[in-house]
Amino acid sequence: ETPIPTLTPTPTTGAASGLVAYWKMEEGSGGTLFDSSGNNHTLTIDGTPNWSSNLPPTSISDTQSFLFDGATFARLTNSSDNSFFDFTTGLTLEAWIKTTNTNDPGIVSKWTSGNGYMMFITGGTNGKIENNFAGGTQVSGNTKVNDGNWHHVAITWDGSQRAVYIDGILDVTPLLWNTSPTNSGTTFLLGSYNNGGEGKLIGNIDEVKVWNQGRTEAEIRSDGGVAVIPTATPTPTLTLTPI
Repeated sequence: ETPIPTLTPTPTTGAASGLVAYWKMEEGSGGTLFDSSGNNHTLTIDGTPNWSSNLPPTSISDTQSFLFDGATFARLTNSSDNSFFDFTTGLTLEAWIKTTNTNDPGIVSKWTSGNGYMMFITGGTNGKIENNFAGGTQVSGNTKVNDGNWHHVAITWDGSQRAVYIDGILDVTPLLWNTSPTNSGTTFLLGSYNNGGEGKLIGNIDEVKVWNQGRTEAEIRSDGGVAVIPTATPTPTLTLTPI
């Protein structure tokens, strides 16, 4: 018998330790994405805003996601907020995405002219998440995510190793890494990178979270409200003993 998936509960609140920003994409109109973390890191849409009722299969999404059309991206409304996204001891980038995009689209990035970090999808038929640090070995996942289905994607760095998680599961052996990304002159974006000049996404994004720490696999599942398939309990075998 196939087990019934259970949802790990509870959206993250602004009181959560290490949460830098949380964009729920619930506005439904206008060109502003408000930060639900309590840190007021508002994003402004560069281009025409597109809202969607197509939602990921999660306990934390409400009524809207944001649809990037290949011409739009989001940047911090207050450019001075960029310094809050310069991480030296750890980071986690998380989002729900739905796309068939094949042009190396950016999901969450602080990457300009070869400096910084980003989570993007490798192009063509590869379609896998990359944990990209400037000047370092890139960590590429094993699971194709540009298949037109919703996926929860995350990259982490805990100060000693970098990893990729897909749908709440570690997707590749972590890479030992103790050097923080260079941040000089970089701009934080959603749906693109290199100051909006490259990798514009075509697809939906929802429930984006940024942390200043490397989250664990269990924390990532909880953060995203990712369904977990429980292990089936074997049916006991009845042994008859002759009288």
